[in-house]
Amino acid sequence: MAMVGFLKVFGYAAPNSPIGWNISTTVQQLITSLMVIGGIVGSLAQGPMSKWIGRRHCMMIACVTCITAAAIMMGTTSVGALYVGRIILGVANGIFITTAQMYIIEVLPANLRGVGLGLYAMIIVVAVTISTVITRFTKVYTTRLCYQIPLILMMVMPAIMGILVIFTPESPRWLISKGRDEQARKALTRLRGDAYTPVLVAEEFAAMQAMHEAEHTAGKDKPKFMDLWKGVDRRRTVLSLCVVAIHAGSGSQFLINYGTYFFTMAGVRDPFTMSIASNVVGIGGVFLSLFSIRLVGRRTQLLIGTSCCGLAQLVAAAVYTANPGTKSSGQVLTAMSAIYNFFYCATISPYAWTVGAELTSQRLRSYTIGLGSAINFLLAWAITFSAPYFINLANLNWGAKYGWIWFVSCFIMVAWMFFFLPETKDRTLEELDELFEAKVPARKFKSYQCVKTRAVMEHGAAEEIVGMEKEKAIQVEDVTAVQRE
Repeated sequence: MAMVGFLKVFGYAAPNSPIGWNISTTVQQLITSLMVIGGIVGSLAQGPMSKWIGRRHCMMIACVTCITAAAIMMGTTSVGALYVGRIILGVANGIFITTAQMYIIEVLPANLRGVGLGLYAMIIVVAVTISTVITRFTKVYTTRLCYQIPLILMMVMPAIMGILVIFTPESPRWLISKGRDEQARKALTRLRGDAYTPVLVAEEFAAMQAMHEAEHTAGKDKPKFMDLWKGVDRRRTVLSLCVVAIHAGSGSQFLINYGTYFFTMAGVRDPFTMSIASNVVGIGGVFLSLFSIRLVGRRTQLLIGTSCCGLAQLVAAAVYTANPGTKSSGQVLTAMSAIYNFFYCATISPYAWTVGAELTSQRLRSYTIGLGSAINFLLAWAITFSAPYFINLANLNWGAKYGWIWFVSCFIMVAWMFFFLPETKDRTLEELDELFEAKVPARKFKSYQCVKTRAVMEHGAAEEIVGMEKEKAIQVEDVTAVQRE
């Protein structure tokens, strides 16, 4: 939307614009919001799909869908076809986001889940930065190549991922839910590799089996969507949905979808380069989080990060209200955008999803994450649809004054987290199930001793040790028999 070559096809000439071209508010809204609507569809569809065909096959479907969307957008000059491509791309994005995070949550051990989701967030920020660099250099073309080249490159990664996922183990927890215990044990052993002894793998596998058997005994092994709002799962659903909503509630969609356009219309010098610089700062933030997450709890990180994002929005809004359109206000805007990006990428981006996924029960995880992602997309759609009215030159032209809204939103979320969000750091998914079944208050999650889960794990380890000793004894007897012969 800030490229002349794109605006020549889908926009209109505007002599009062810094680049001589602009795009209508309606087209701007639809380009951004239709992808969000597709994301809602993909997120909701992922729940039943993932339940029946597994995590790996969902990823394969998303890869094919993404390539199809990019091909449509690359080849068309019709705004209608562009809208269709954006919807399809949104569907792929919804499946990617929900399935990838659910897989990471289910396959990593408790002490590495935070790091795993941190790496996930880092890959996203690095990818966004790479895409910004690419568009920085393709924007010089005044033909359709300016946006066709990025779209061609966007087809490469899904093709690679579609091949790699073939060799990826399926989630052991999903396999157990389908009664494929032996495959689940092999998958878990392969995932843990040489870093875990057979006894440790047996402990973890026993806890997974025990939780599934408990759900089966209680008649909960055939989950339905409405189970999200029943019993202890109601609390888990509400917590998960609220913490995931922090993404949109912090105002990130405003900067993600309209950052470069916003910088351009605010008169910031070289807006594409400023967007790249802001993303690089974000990479630094998410890299730091890979270390801090092992030391500091998820709840603390989210409280600090959301507060800092709110303050960055406040400063930008206050300065721009006092001195709109000046060089100094543009510098402050650029600095606050970078600060916002740092704290968002260091805390909210990786760990709102982490906590949202950890808070769900195993049997309802695909439904809860899918619903949470859909609601997040819905909020993002509302933001992207309404943002042009606030920032477009042809409408309110608020500029950075739009940050007043997000400052208030951030601190409402900080207050909610302080009173209601529990700490999930270093808890296994089975321990979290026990904590919610016991109706432990949020403030006591960190200190509560999960005796039941620990006993199950120790029993599984004991059985594994007995089995190993028996196998060793049989081997000794065989060797002795051979020696006698």
